[in-house]
Amino acid sequence: MYPTSEKLRSDQAHGLLTQPGNNYSKGSLAEKFTAEQLASRGETILARNYRGRGFELDILTINQNTLTVVEVKYRNTPSENLNLDCLISTAKKKALQRGVLYWLGKNTELADTINTIKLDLVVITTNKGGLQSEYHSDLNWKPADT
Repeated sequence: MYPTSEKLRSDQAHGLLTQPGNNYSKGSLAEKFTAEQLASRGETILARNYRGRGFELDILTINQNTLTVVEVKYRNTPSENLNLDCLISTAKKKALQRGVLYWLGKNTELADTINTIKLDLVVITTNKGGLQSEYHSDLNWKPADT
């Protein structure tokens, strides 16, 4: 659907996201766009679309001794007064935690260097010929019932 070896410009990604298609393809495109934005800011991308039984980690980054789980959500139109709790449910937070623990178990050399694990959310929306990226840093990591 889109070139994987080339960087996506905002207008390119916008054109692809506004075409009819399935949500999985649009979500993957939004994740690719977000990963490229993070990398251009100097973030080190450790993993993308890391999947296991019952979890998917959209993007994992590391900066100094902080591991960041970046959850990416795509919406067709901008949302005002965005309720972040509705975008990442308690069940999703638990799945993300399981995924991080699993990933750390497979990457023990990095696990020993990490002091902090945080959860960030990026909401990608279409906006007049381009994309708008809303970055919400350091969300409440704990599920409501823990």
